[in-house]
Amino acid sequence: MFSHLIVPLDGSPESNLAVTQACVIARLTGARMTLLRVYASTSPTPETMQFLHEAARECADDLPTGSVDVAALGGSPADVILDEIDKRGADLVVMRTRGRAGLGRAVLGSVAEGIVKRSPTPVLLLPPQAEAATSVRTILVPVDGSPGSALALGLARELALVTGAGLRLLQIVVPASSYLSHAFAHGPIYIDPLWDQDSLAAAETYVGSLASRLSSGALRCEGKVLMEYPVPDVIVREAKEQQTDVIVMSSEAHTGVARAVLGSVTDSVVRNATCPVLVLRRTGEPEAEQASQ
Repeated sequence: MFSHLIVPLDGSPESNLAVTQACVIARLTGARMTLLRVYASTSPTPETMQFLHEAARECADDLPTGSVDVAALGGSPADVILDEIDKRGADLVVMRTRGRAGLGRAVLGSVAEGIVKRSPTPVLLLPPQAEAATSVRTILVPVDGSPGSALALGLARELALVTGAGLRLLQIVVPASSYLSHAFAHGPIYIDPLWDQDSLAAAETYVGSLASRLSSGALRCEGKVLMEYPVPDVIVREAKEQQTDVIVMSSEAHTGVARAVLGSVTDSVVRNATCPVLVLRRTGEPEAEQASQ
């Protein structure tokens, strides 16, 4: 599955947690790992190199000899990380969303935001309040029938097969009254009381069919449908209650409207989840189109 992880670090205790998480993923998937320190200077200091090698040694007991590389490079953090992804053929980035380089800023921060927006590979983000998952036993995938959620589901399935984790699908149906009250500001809107029932029945059929097709001897999959609002809060709550180890989502909004870089739902989940969130976007997804939505 994953063969090479890039782990951006900034020397802060917060970013070091990404090393712990990356070691778990590397151990489960057999991937190589590169610990990457990016800084303004063009020459790494002895302290920088010592920090990187000490972080690498922390992984040595859990990973095969020679499977952890270190690199210290100068330049724009997002640009350097993306260059290293390309040069090393990396297929996953693991990073903390709080650190010295602006990662604790509103939304995700400029570095993580830039990586998610432009990375050709998935990005495993550790929110400020999340702890590194020491194992991957439960994976939660919000679904809604969109291309983005289908992409996320495909990746989650592969991760579940590699790790032996159970797969939990969650579709949240927004009550018509909640959606319409936010969509229209002028005058009363007629709402048929049966609309919600129809939407709920359709969602249950869809999720039940997905879970049935995905379930096999090697994969445990179950589905759940809820009618609640707001969507991000429900996802975060369900992940916590189900003791989820990883949430897998696309960078497209799961309610249809993408705002800024991440979909509004994914953005909110990343900021509030208590577990790591694996975010991916469609390869070749136009940046200009995303920015305009």
